[in-house]
Amino acid sequence: MEKKCGWIEKATFFDPDYGSDVTEGVREVLKSEHSDNIIGGHCNGELLKVEVSYVTRRGNLKQPVKYLLLQECPRDDKKLRAKVTQIIDAAYTIKNVYNPYRAVKDVSVGHIERYADVRM
Repeated sequence: MEKKCGWIEKATFFDPDYGSDVTEGVREVLKSEHSDNIIGGHCNGELLKVEVSYVTRRGNLKQPVKYLLLQECPRDDKKLRAKVTQIIDAAYTIKNVYNPYRAVKDVSVGHIERYADVRM
């Protein structure tokens, strides 16, 4: 059975600011993450590190870090935030539909960091 994030082994990662190869460091970080924390994959694009917060059904505040791979990543910060918010909201809406007993609310996007450029 193929892992959900098998594309990580095939990808090459570059620093988004300097263009240097950072494959091993990024690969180790992504391999240590649960697959639910990685959204997207199997394409060239930009890997974003996104801080998310939400309230669980029991009223607990959670603040996980998600890694989001976008094929087309806007350069404008406002457009980027809007696109990321839309994707994160959609992901949690789907998650709530399939897991109503673990539904979350008040989902919001915090800090967004351009983590790496991805090439397959």
